[in-house]
Amino acid sequence: MSEIKEKLPLSQKIHYALANMSLNSLNGIIGSGMIFFYTNKLLLDPDLVGIAWLIFGIWNAINDPLLGTLQDRTKTRMGRRIPYLRFGSFVYGALFILCWYPLGNIANELVLFFNLLLALCAFDTLFTMLGCILYPLPAEIAIKSSNRSTLMVWSNIIGGIFGLVTNVLVTYLLIGDESTEIHPLFKPAMIAIGILMSSIMFISSFFLKENLYTVEEEPLGFIESFKETFKNRPFIIYEAGVFLFLIAQTMLTTGLLYYINDVLNLSGIQVVIPYVLLALSQVGFSILANRLVPIYGLKKLLIGGAIWVCGSLILMFGIGWWFIGALIGLLIASFGIAVVSLTSSPLFADIIDYDEIQTGKRREASYSGIQAFLTKFCISIGNWLFLFIIKRFGYEANQTSQSQFAQLGIMLSMFVIPAIIAISTLLIVSYYPLYGPEWEQQKLELAKIHHEKEIEFLKKHKGLT
Repeated sequence: MSEIKEKLPLSQKIHYALANMSLNSLNGIIGSGMIFFYTNKLLLDPDLVGIAWLIFGIWNAINDPLLGTLQDRTKTRMGRRIPYLRFGSFVYGALFILCWYPLGNIANELVLFFNLLLALCAFDTLFTMLGCILYPLPAEIAIKSSNRSTLMVWSNIIGGIFGLVTNVLVTYLLIGDESTEIHPLFKPAMIAIGILMSSIMFISSFFLKENLYTVEEEPLGFIESFKETFKNRPFIIYEAGVFLFLIAQTMLTTGLLYYINDVLNLSGIQVVIPYVLLALSQVGFSILANRLVPIYGLKKLLIGGAIWVCGSLILMFGIGWWFIGALIGLLIASFGIAVVSLTSSPLFADIIDYDEIQTGKRREASYSGIQAFLTKFCISIGNWLFLFIIKRFGYEANQTSQSQFAQLGIMLSMFVIPAIIAISTLLIVSYYPLYGPEWEQQKLELAKIHHEKEIEFLKKHKGLT
């Protein structure tokens, strides 16, 4: 079997990583910080916050697949993806900022509830629009699994550096001073982060490349596209496994602020140490995991990473009640999380390649739209489930200390339940079929087809860059 010859320019690696980092940094702050902000600073009942996330999940069922299909049907001289990325970046940043500025009488829980719900829906619509571009973009930038995973390494390195700064800042301003009031620098910091990240995304859009020849391909209709997507067996297997894993991962990430504040009872500069450890270890472990891709392949690595996460979460429940034990457990868990993070996007890119072999069309955004609905709905479930459990165990927001029973609820919902949920991922992903020499040969043929299409397009449009 011949090998796919492909070299990625350094500019593509850097600017993809910067754009992806900008997208995920703002979304990560919303996912982890907004719940704590509404429950512990604005004092909205955790049950109402959980309900808002569930309703928000229904909204995703409407907008995500529609936005994905719309992008696949877009035809411009800049391509199908870049216009959305370039002109949506600042809207995305503006909606992020507005999430921290609820309107009306926020002393009224109903008003505060609708503020949260509307902010989530508006912000996430732009996140979906941009995520449908950036998440599958490695499938257009590269065809080799090793190159696709290399893109994710660069993304994890740059994302880890910027994420470390933003997470440290947000965490310190939310819980570092032990005050029940909103820190006076918190909202200005959110404005600065929103402007910075949207500017980086805007600039990066001028350096990213997509396959322009796909603009001239006749896209599938919405109904036909939907049917073809769910006829894709590898996609169904992948999504079922990832769906469950993301519920577990969401409960872990959402609970981290509560864990630091209410179980470990950290304050001052100590509150940022777990985030520093996770960020730095994610960078190092991503580089290590990328070296394992050519040896074990994406499927085996994903399964191994999920097993590692399950074991480390159970370990965390045993040793994570005190500071040193927490740091040891988080460091161990970080390796499994890095492996799953690194392999998930290249596996998704393989699914898109498989679909092109079956349908003759490149439908990255259509798949991303449906995946966004499925994954974000499980994020909603994870957030609701976490809040539901800790409320049942007697968690009281805005308290200087929680009861031992409430602390147990946080530990169970962060570690034990996610570990149990994640076990199912292993059983499902074991049936994933896109791996081995036969699949690599199909990808080699697909790479040749892409090259021929690009040559034909450039001949037809001489001088187009």
